Amino acid sequence: MKLQGVIILRITDLIRFFDLNEFWQHRDAFLRLLADPTRSPLFFDTDRQRMLYGRIVAFWLNGKLRTMGISLDSARLTLYDNNFPTAIPLGRLAQYVGKAEALLSKTDLIGLTALYLMLGADDPASEITPDYEGFAAMRSGKIAGDFIVISSDIEFQPAGFAPEPPFSIKYIANLNVPAPLIVRCGASAATVDRGQCLTAVFSGEHCVALLPRHVSDPILRIDAELRANPHTRRADAIVHDASTQKRVIPGVTSLWIEAGHGIAYTSVDAAPVFPANATACRWRISDYMESHPDRKIIAVLSNEPQNYILYTAEHISH
Repeated sequence: MKLQGVIILRITDLIRFFDLNEFWQHRDAFLRLLADPTRSPLFFDTDRQRMLYGRIVAFWLNGKLRTMGISLDSARLTLYDNNFPTAIPLGRLAQYVGKAEALLSKTDLIGLTALYLMLGADDPASEITPDYEGFAAMRSGKIAGDFIVISSDIEFQPAGFAPEPPFSIKYIANLNVPAPLIVRCGASAATVDRGQCLTAVFSGEHCVALLPRHVSDPILRIDAELRANPHTRRADAIVHDASTQKRVIPGVTSLWIEAGHGIAYTSVDAAPVFPANATACRWRISDYMESHPDRKIIAVLSNEPQNYILYTAEHISH
């Protein structure tokens, strides 16, 4: 079994290179790995890991888990053997389990929680980010949450000519697949390589617009692209230019180049940022913000020089 191109031989390998979507795709290979009597005894480090795999995870991955004798509440996962309970505290997972009850079946909720416990994701120091929403979306085929991790090409249903508010930003991330993945929305398409992130404007589950993932100005020697940040579940802009060489802008929702002036962007935390000498951009955005002080611009699409589409949660301004 491989994850992120690395052969998985022990639980430490699985923890280090774990990605839920990729793991789910290769779960049969994982089961075959542990079915090998020469490897399975050496795979785990602790009795807890072995118990969780043997009692819950293996059956869940096989589609044969029965939840009789297992209970899960907001604080612990409990297994009952001859009425003798073994309780495992959820730790960091507690904040996710309560919210996931409405998203997942009881079987999937128990199975996924047992998998995360087996991987030590209950520990606050764990680098694994529990993703119950993403798993629910993968199981249902529907969009759930704003940070969408993809492991294959994907096509979103377009919103059509008259999209309805409210509008929101969604982040479409390729965390671990080595090959570029294609994202489609109607006639628009974009590629997302490993580690990269694409932002898009959505109306409910319908895609309104794919926004540029990469912009550059060869004359000013500026290059910027969006990278996925799985810890914040947002996108960061990595900017290279002649003066600063490299800087990171966190939480970026859209970015564009003001020709001859530099990079401009919107973020989740602030008003649009653009070069002071970009007059057309300043007039367009400032005029809109003064006319609509109650609205926050969540993204800007500069589809041609000095032409801007402004997106707020309530309105699209062409």
